[in-house]
Amino acid sequence: MNIIQLIHGYWRWLLALVTILLVVKYAWGLITGAKYAALDERLGRAFAGVMTVQFVLGLLVLISKITVGGFNPRIHMEHAFTGMMAVALAHAMPTFKRGGSALRFISGLILAVLSIAIAVYNVIFIRGNWFYN
Repeated sequence: MNIIQLIHGYWRWLLALVTILLVVKYAWGLITGAKYAALDERLGRAFAGVMTVQFVLGLLVLISKITVGGFNPRIHMEHAFTGMMAVALAHAMPTFKRGGSALRFISGLILAVLSIAIAVYNVIFIRGNWFYN
């Protein structure tokens, strides 16, 4: 199961890349007053999808830790719960679907920043820093 933990560790870089793209695109859309388009919708879905895959990989690592005896309930359950909160925020973007473009951009930005801030905290909590090996 070390391979799953390795993938889980490296997947965070794809998550970081998608987050940067989303934040830049949504901020640019907000600043320029652009209309919320299909590309923006797809980028929001990609962010939620990448975040969900990261969470599922983490659950697989958690299950493996439980089965082999490396499970620390306080650390691993807090890590899983915090990850679940980040995923929930990432999936909340469609809540503002009926709003105008500005509302969708600003709410998407807020949710993405909160979600990734929780994810960064989560990695730092479990590993000590974002750039661990």
